[in-house]
Amino acid sequence: MTVQQSLGRLEASYITWMEKHNKYRDAGYIWWERINDCQDWSTKESTYVPMSDTKILSVMRKWVKHQKSFG
Repeated sequence: MTVQQSLGRLEASYITWMEKHNKYRDAGYIWWERINDCQDWSTKESTYVPMSDTKILSVMRKWVKHQKSFG
Protein backbone atom coordinates (compact mmCIF):
# COMPACT_ATOMS: atom_id res chain seq x y z
CA MET A 1 0.00 0.00 0.00
CA THR A 2 1.35 3.45 -0.90
CA VAL A 3 1.63 6.37 1.51
CA GLN A 4 -1.17 8.14 -0.38
CA GLN A 5 -3.43 5.10 -0.04
CA SER A 6 -2.69 4.89 3.68
CA LEU A 7 -3.47 8.57 4.08
CA GLY A 8 -6.73 8.09 2.16
CA ARG A 9 -7.74 5.18 4.38
CA LEU A 10 -6.88 7.19 7.49
CA GLU A 11 -8.99 10.09 6.22
CA ALA A 12 -11.97 7.83 5.51
CA SER A 13 -11.64 6.18 8.91
CA TYR A 14 -11.43 9.54 10.70
CA ILE A 15 -14.43 11.00 8.86
CA THR A 16 -16.54 7.90 9.56
CA TRP A 17 -15.56 7.96 13.24
CA MET A 18 -16.17 11.71 13.52
CA GLU A 19 -19.61 11.50 11.91
CA LYS A 20 -20.65 8.82 14.42
CA HIS A 21 -19.36 10.66 17.49
CA ASN A 22 -19.79 14.33 16.66
CA LYS A 23 -22.62 15.04 14.25
CA TYR A 24 -22.44 18.83 14.61
CA ARG A 25 -19.11 19.38 12.88
CA ASP A 26 -18.02 18.89 9.28
CA ALA A 27 -15.42 16.13 9.57
CA GLY A 28 -14.22 16.56 5.98
CA TYR A 29 -13.50 20.24 6.53
CA ILE A 30 -11.71 19.57 9.82
CA TRP A 31 -9.51 17.01 8.04
CA TRP A 32 -8.81 19.41 5.16
CA GLU A 33 -7.93 22.20 7.58
CA ARG A 34 -5.52 19.96 9.50
CA ILE A 35 -3.84 18.69 6.31
CA ASN A 36 -3.28 22.29 5.21
CA ASP A 37 -1.49 22.95 8.52
CA CYS A 38 1.07 20.23 7.71
CA GLN A 39 3.87 22.52 6.62
CA ASP A 40 7.51 22.97 7.59
CA TRP A 41 9.58 26.12 7.57
CA SER A 42 12.07 26.25 4.71
CA THR A 43 15.10 28.39 5.49
CA LYS A 44 16.15 28.15 1.86
CA GLU A 45 12.83 29.55 0.60
CA SER A 46 12.10 31.66 3.71
CA THR A 47 8.54 30.42 3.79
CA TYR A 48 6.46 27.40 4.77
CA VAL A 49 6.43 24.45 2.38
CA PRO A 50 4.29 21.29 2.42
CA MET A 51 5.68 18.32 4.36
CA SER A 52 6.53 15.09 2.60
CA ASP A 53 3.66 12.61 2.27
CA THR A 54 5.37 10.27 4.73
CA LYS A 55 5.68 13.01 7.34
CA ILE A 56 2.06 14.10 6.79
CA LEU A 57 0.92 10.51 7.33
CA SER A 58 2.89 10.29 10.57
CA VAL A 59 1.56 13.63 11.85
CA MET A 60 -2.02 12.77 10.90
CA ARG A 61 -1.87 9.32 12.53
CA LYS A 62 -0.78 10.94 15.80
CA TRP A 63 -3.46 13.63 15.47
CA VAL A 64 -6.25 11.10 14.79
CA LYS A 65 -5.11 8.96 17.72
CA HIS A 66 -5.18 12.06 19.94
CA GLN A 67 -8.66 13.03 18.68
CA LYS A 68 -10.03 9.57 19.32
CA SER A 69 -8.59 9.46 22.84
CA PHE A 70 -10.71 12.49 23.74
CA GLY A 71 -13.78 11.41 21.75
